[in-house]
Amino acid sequence: MGNEQVAHADRVLDDELLVPGKAPTAGQHADAVLADVLGDGAERIARLRESGALG
Repeated sequence: MGNEQVAHADRVLDDELLVPGKAPTAGQHADAVLADVLGDGAERIARLRESGALG
């Protein structure tokens, strides 16, 4: 109890770190997220977009 050992950060991070990319633009993944959340296809999402429901 109380003797747990934690690896030092330099040992945990021995693997090559990923180089961060650009942040997504606003709405860049909206269609994919809506498809996952709503379970609807591209046609339904296109109708929502055309109606102005998505901004």
